[in-house]
Order: sequence, then C-alpha cells, then structure tokens
Amino acid sequence: MEFFAERDWPIRRPAPDADEVAAVARLLVEAEKPLIIAGGGVVYSGAGDELEALAEAAGIPVAETFAGKGAVQRRAWWQLGGIGLEGTPAVNTLAREADFVLTVGSRLTDFATASHSVFENPDVRFASINVNVHDAGRLGATGIVADAKRAGRARRGRTRERHHHANGLAGEGACPGRAVAAAARRRTRPGHALRLHVAGR
Repeated sequence: MEFFAERDWPIRRPAPDADEVAAVARLLVEAEKPLIIAGGGVVYSGAGDELEALAEAAGIPVAETFAGKGAVQRRAWWQLGGIGLEGTPAVNTLAREADFVLTVGSRLTDFATASHSVFENPDVRFASINVNVHDAGRLGATGIVADAKRAGRARRGRTRERHHHANGLAGEGACPGRAVAAAARRRTRPGHALRLHVAGR
C-alpha cells in the first residue's frame, strides 16, 4: 500500500439517545435563567442552524467559546458573544447567575470558564452535547453523547414545551431570557473586570 495514497476518512455522526434528549429537555423546561455555550463542535458539525433555531424558539441567550466563534451567524438579541477570559461583561454576568447551562460541542476549558469560577449560582445545573462521553459529563453534566447537528434536530420537537413554559411564567408573548440578557447588559460597564479564582490563593 502506498503510504501517501489518497483516502477518504468518513466522519461519524452518532445519533442521540431519546432518553438522554428527554432528560436534558426536562432540565431546560425547569430553568429560569438558562444559558447556552457554543463550542468548536458546533462549527465542526455544521450545527449552527440547529443551534440558532433552539435559541430562537426557546428564548435562550447564546455565548461562544474561543473555538466556537462564528457558531452563530444570525444577528439576534440572544447572540451575546464570548465567555470567560475573553468574554464580554454581559455574558460573564449571565454565566454567574445562570441556573442551567447547556454546552454544545465544548470541553469547557479554563479559558471559557475562568477555571470554572465563572459559574457562581449554587443551584446551577449543567447539560452537554458532545461526541466524547467524557466531555459530555464535565462538571457533572447530564450528557447527550451525539453529533451536535443530529442532536440539534432531535431537540427541535422539544423546544415548544420550553417556549410555552416561559410564556406562562412571564405572560403571553414575553421572553424571560431576553429580559435577563438585557438586564445583564445594563448592569455591566466598559472595563468591568471578570473576577478570577486563582489556584493556591
């Protein structure tokens, strides 16, 4: 066999397990201050459309890790920019207060999470969509071990439940996520520093 012979390397797209999708959907419905973190896996999978559809339908702000920059292409209220050490003050405020964080295609590295110190809500719960079972369970997350694009399609049918629940909490036609994001922007100012927890201090 020729060492440099051309070869096609198929990319596996594992399908999501229905029970795992249902478990994450339940957490999403119960959340009052949810946040989505889009990582590089969204870009690699080409799952941007599915992620945007989820954010729009469920009314959830979206932050991007450094590897996930460009995951969201639409200009919308829920597209908030970076998180963590390279994040915006508004996004890091949302992360500190979030009671539910859904990561999609992210390993939640120290840059994205300020060494995990950015999540300060004592009741915060995590869920994750990742092709790697270990990354899907980071921070004790409820995981969906699957391709981000395929998992995104599976979630579409469950976002209506979150939408109706949110409207019931805040009045028909209202969007609690939008109000939370707007409040975070108002409370932050240019030059606002992210508080870091330095190991050993």
